[in-house]
Amino acid sequence: KMGQPEWAKEQHGLRLAGVGTRKKMMIDIYYVALYCDDIQSTANNEDIMNSGCDKTIVLSLNFSLGYNKLKNALVEALGKRNAGKGQEILLSENYMGKPGLHFNDGDQILLQISGSNLTPTVNGEVFPPIESRELCKAIMGTYFDKNNLLGKTFKMR
Repeated sequence: KMGQPEWAKEQHGLRLAGVGTRKKMMIDIYYVALYCDDIQSTANNEDIMNSGCDKTIVLSLNFSLGYNKLKNALVEALGKRNAGKGQEILLSENYMGKPGLHFNDGDQILLQISGSNLTPTVNGEVFPPIESRELCKAIMGTYFDKNNLLGKTFKMR
């Protein structure tokens, strides 16, 4: 498959803070980059979770998959983290869940978090912001809380 992408040093005015890999049964499923403006290279996951800075999480897929597989993975991850009503909006067919939506290896999903607003971008298509502090916290927890999906693969840069 594609392998770890070359990450840009900056994204939307935020600097690259760290990268990690979502593995399942020893297979690299997707790669994750975190961009933010005030996280130190010595930060730990708790520092990242508690930081009030704007953040962009970039998911770069290593496999082709249909939307339903991605949706099921998000439901599982977010459901454990009390994402509230924002999760329903994010995963609704009227929002990102377009029938027939398919992701190819190398496709990217950006999750921009500013305060309590989450703005997803899928392959360059920007979706309207979802205002939900719970959803933003759940998204951050998916990658940075003590039970995160990246395990010990996330490394600050």
